[in-house]
Amino acid sequence: NTPTPPADKTGLPWVGEARTFAIETATHAVACALYILQAQPIYFMSDSNDLVRHVAFELQDAAQNDSDVDRPLLQMLAAQRIRARDPTMENPHIDRQKGRPPAEYYPVFVDLLLAIHARCVVYGIGYYAKFAAKLSGTTCKLRYAEEVWGKNTDGRHKKKDARHKKKDAETEKDDGEATCTRPMYQKYLA
Repeated sequence: NTPTPPADKTGLPWVGEARTFAIETATHAVACALYILQAQPIYFMSDSNDLVRHVAFELQDAAQNDSDVDRPLLQMLAAQRIRARDPTMENPHIDRQKGRPPAEYYPVFVDLLLAIHARCVVYGIGYYAKFAAKLSGTTCKLRYAEEVWGKNTDGRHKKKDARHKKKDAETEKDDGEATCTRPMYQKYLA
C-alpha cells in the first residue's frame, strides 16, 4: 500500500466521492455567500483548481454537470455573477511548497488580495479566506464549514487533533463569527 500524498501538495482527486464531496462543499459555501451577499458578485476561491474551474467556468456547460450533485449549484448560479482566478495556474501553498520562483505564487496573492478587500468573507475548509478576513478586519464574515481536514478516526493523531480542537475553540470564542446553517440558505436550494 502506497501512502496517499497530502492534499496540500498534490491536490484533491477530482473523481468519485472526492469530487462529489468537493462539489457539495462548494454548494454549501456558495449558498452561504448568497445568503449574506444577496445578488452581489461572488469571488470563488479554493486551493483545488479543479473545483474553481468547475464552479466558475464549466458548470454552465451541460456536458460538465450531468449529475445530481451539480444541479443545486447550477440552479443557484443561474442568475448569479461568479468570479474566480485563472484555474490553469497552480495555486501552491506558501507554507508547504517553498522555494519556487516568486511568480509561481501570484495566484495565491491574487486570492488573498481580493479576499482582503471583499465586503464579506465566507470561509470554511482551509481557513485561507478567514486569514484574509482577519487581515482586513471585516466584521462581515460567515463560516460555512468547520475545518475537518486531517482529523483521524484511527487514533494515530488524537493528541494533535485535540490541540487543533482547543485552538479552534479558542479562535471561535475570540472571533464571535456566525456559522451558516442549512435553514439560513434553504431558499437558494429550491
